[in-house]
Amino acid sequence: MTGKNILIVEDSDVDYDVMKWIFEEIEVDVNPKRFVNADLSLNYLRTAEVLPSIILLDLNLPGTSGQQALYIIKQDERLKSVPVIINSTSNHQRDINECFKNGANSYLIKKTDLDLYTKEIEELINYWFDVNQLPVN
Repeated sequence: MTGKNILIVEDSDVDYDVMKWIFEEIEVDVNPKRFVNADLSLNYLRTAEVLPSIILLDLNLPGTSGQQALYIIKQDERLKSVPVIINSTSNHQRDINECFKNGANSYLIKKTDLDLYTKEIEELINYWFDVNQLPVN
């Protein structure tokens, strides 16, 4: 496994397929691992031998919300240093503020303009890999 591990918590198959397409489009060397709800992702994170480089977390999830998962991740001594990028359709200021209050590292609003969305994801991925001194390719 050569790429960087990215954990994606996304219940929508369409949104996940778009994300995979974007990774191919920007030619970033990543190993995405997907969970369709927060509970499964939290169980994985608690027992993972190697933590992901980045977590892309949707807010509107079945069961435990993305907001609750974010809070849990950032309260956990082992997990709190993993960058969490919220990836949501919500552009409500209260959601954005609550995410940053709970420790989100970035907040990305899902776009219908695929070119703009691709550019924003590429910039975030490159930024967080650079911050963590992890080369993209």
